[in-house]
Amino acid sequence: MASVASGNPTKDGKPTWLAKWSENVGGKRVQRSKTFRKASDAKAHARKMEVEVEERGVGGGHAFTMEVFLRRWLATLKDRGENSVTTIRGYRDKLDLIIPHIGHIRLDKLSTRDCDELYAALLARGGRSRRKNKDGLYDPAPLSPRTVLHAHRVLHTALEAARRWNFVSRNAASDAKAPSVRKSKARHYTQEEIGRIMAALDKAKEENKEGYPGLDLVVTVLLTSGIRRSEMLGLAFDTVDFKAQTITIRRSVVVDDDGRVILREDEVKTDESYRVITMPAEVMDMLLKRKAWIAEQKLLWGRDYFDGPLLVFPDAGGYPYSPDAMTRRLRQVNRRAKVKGQPAHGHRHSMATHLLVGEKMDVKTVSSRLGHSSVAITLDLYTHALEESDRAAANAMAGIINNATKMQREP
Repeated sequence: MASVASGNPTKDGKPTWLAKWSENVGGKRVQRSKTFRKASDAKAHARKMEVEVEERGVGGGHAFTMEVFLRRWLATLKDRGENSVTTIRGYRDKLDLIIPHIGHIRLDKLSTRDCDELYAALLARGGRSRRKNKDGLYDPAPLSPRTVLHAHRVLHTALEAARRWNFVSRNAASDAKAPSVRKSKARHYTQEEIGRIMAALDKAKEENKEGYPGLDLVVTVLLTSGIRRSEMLGLAFDTVDFKAQTITIRRSVVVDDDGRVILREDEVKTDESYRVITMPAEVMDMLLKRKAWIAEQKLLWGRDYFDGPLLVFPDAGGYPYSPDAMTRRLRQVNRRAKVKGQPAHGHRHSMATHLLVGEKMDVKTVSSRLGHSSVAITLDLYTHALEESDRAAANAMAGIINNATKMQREP
């Protein structure tokens, strides 16, 4: 801890000031000081030495480039096993965006300005075009502010670990200016759009162009249950109760950091994601037929069939189906139906919105069905739906008041 004290006066009787601090020399604390004519100079020097002494106790940052450190940090997270494979994959994807721009900089030399310049570069050219150019290469393309904001958060988290590990004295990303992002409303499908989607599925089935057997059931389950894509792919028949007409969500299918499609047993997004959902009788009938079809497939494959739980929506041989591949299938359906919106998540949002607005369902019930960790998340995501309900409530009360006033005025 540095301090300032008055020193011995000069020969002509003028006051002096001592900047005092302590250092670790050979394992021992040694007191240091320096004399100044002005108190302000002594205070400035004391502050400077306090920072320098603190930074001398920090070591290791000079030994790594940002690329080496970030890869090491991610490997440590994987070894600890405290983050989901989806989270680890998301971190890796963001590091792949960050490293080409600042990977060469030494960890202890990274500055806030470097971070700001990184975000500017990502916004301008951090992505790549969807199509190759005439040379067969992908041209640089802008990244969305939301993606760059996520990259900032990953970098900040990594640099905070570097600070805790005593590699650097401060987190360079703490003062960096990340892009601001407007909160987007959840996009849902109207009843007319849902009708077009179902019609497109029927037509594809008739023409044998469904792409995935039972894709109509996939969409029906997503729309009626509101479950996540990963949860739907992890659904197995041992969690389908035909008597109670419920499905239990306790597994998920994800892609790990190595690109492998894996089934996570008894692991979903949050504790609240583990839930029991009641399904319509019509959907349960469809699931019963699906079970019979899956059983036939298992007999045909014999010993080569997946030895895990009997999945409702498996890949060939009963193995877990790729979430990205399922999204591509659902996107094709939307294109045929000429409907815009996120595949899979669009169905989830549609269920929530129609229950909240059209059916006036209470928020707690919808939140539980979605598997949100709190009702506050549901309220935040579906503000637009609740605003419509609130407007309808206001109009209803206005009608009640008007009718009551007319009754009192009538003779």
